[in-house]
Amino acid sequence: MNLTRKILAVFLTIVLGMILTLVVIGLPFSTTLLKPGFIEAQFQDNDLYAQLPDVVTSTVYQSLQELPGDQYSAFLQLLSEEQVKILVNELLPEEWFKQQVDKIVNSFTEFLNLKTQQINLEVDLTPLKQNINSENGLSAITGILATYPPCSLEFLLTMFGFAGEGNFESMTICNPPEEFRALLQPFFVQMLKAASMGIPSEIEVPVYMGLANAGDNRFEKAYSAYQFIYKTGKMIPWICAGIVLLIILLVLPQFRTLLRFLGGALLAAGALGGLGLLGALRIGNGFVAGLPSSGVIPDFLESLSSLIVQTGQSILGAIQQQTLLVSGIATGAGLLLVLISGLI
Repeated sequence: MNLTRKILAVFLTIVLGMILTLVVIGLPFSTTLLKPGFIEAQFQDNDLYAQLPDVVTSTVYQSLQELPGDQYSAFLQLLSEEQVKILVNELLPEEWFKQQVDKIVNSFTEFLNLKTQQINLEVDLTPLKQNINSENGLSAITGILATYPPCSLEFLLTMFGFAGEGNFESMTICNPPEEFRALLQPFFVQMLKAASMGIPSEIEVPVYMGLANAGDNRFEKAYSAYQFIYKTGKMIPWICAGIVLLIILLVLPQFRTLLRFLGGALLAAGALGGLGLLGALRIGNGFVAGLPSSGVIPDFLESLSSLIVQTGQSILGAIQQQTLLVSGIATGAGLLLVLISGLI
């Protein structure tokens, strides 16, 4: 092999090592974060689905506090957040909560795979509004009233008198006798209607567009860079194959030198890519831990901040495991080729 061919082969080996380093860095993300179903599995493992009722309860409770001060709203505003939670649990099936999370996750996964330019944090409250205006709503109200002490007809008339005078501060909730509940049903129906009107049909926070509308172009620049990296990554296998073919044509028939070159590229990529990504993941873990105090988490998800941190760190942990696996395979394969070249 003449000097020109050797220099060119060394240069291509260095380029191959750099590209393989990118493969070692990118492959753990392809097998985790970009893989459909991965995030859902992490949510399942961290019990995030079971915690979503707390988010809805907080939103509904806040909505009730903002209702206009009429006689129906006054009764609703006397409900504690714990009683609102009973109402939510009665009116929304478990599967509904999982559907809402899956919609958010699908939006995020599609965003990462360049299928959309907007992440929608969206919770559909239409089923809740529909159930409030049904028999389920009346049943839930009956269940909530059962948590209060019983009261007499005279007491009820006094409360209605306060409501008619607009003296809502003096009103308290009690559990009316069963024989009077049928008489109160029209009032309950109007009260539930008022609650339904005060609850939004959906909660939606378009993250990407929100930043764009605020005139913040930092995300725009970062996203453009990510698009370039993602699209380039799709071409890397073909680029690597082409470079390996050129190295083979330049080095053969010196098989020993070929093994040394390819082994060196794999060894360097496995070590540099693995160490670099592990360092970046450690920094990312610290960033995730600081999310609750950073203001990044939307207000309606604030009650889930600790669980979001836990899930985020779990995702980073899974990526870390894949990084160790990929870098270990690349480093081991490279070392093996170098050792074989020394034995030939």
